[in-house]
Amino acid sequence: MRTGFITFLVVLLGTALALVLTNPGPNDFQRFAEEQLEEVLVEQLGDEPLGRALAGAGSRFAGPLIRDATTRENRVLFSRYTLTLNTSADDDQAWVFIGVGGRFVEWQRPAVLDDNVE
Repeated sequence: MRTGFITFLVVLLGTALALVLTNPGPNDFQRFAEEQLEEVLVEQLGDEPLGRALAGAGSRFAGPLIRDATTRENRVLFSRYTLTLNTSADDDQAWVFIGVGGRFVEWQRPAVLDDNVE
């Protein structure tokens, strides 16, 4: 019984340490956000070479703007990144991601990026 508890505790602490060490930072998020923006721009501009070139240039140009429009809540094991697309921000204009284990997961997508909104 005691060995099982110690094993559980070691696994739990190891997992927590791994999450702390792989909690993505602001630079990681900026690169990720630029890639996400490029995908959105390709959807809007088309998958042709010109559309891809414009989308790539646009996402790189927006990099510093993304950094300024992003807030990070560091929760040690993970981080919550909120990218505000409109300064008159209501909640449906925020693009929220959870950074955990060196990856980002979309948590909330702004209504303006939904395919159903015209």
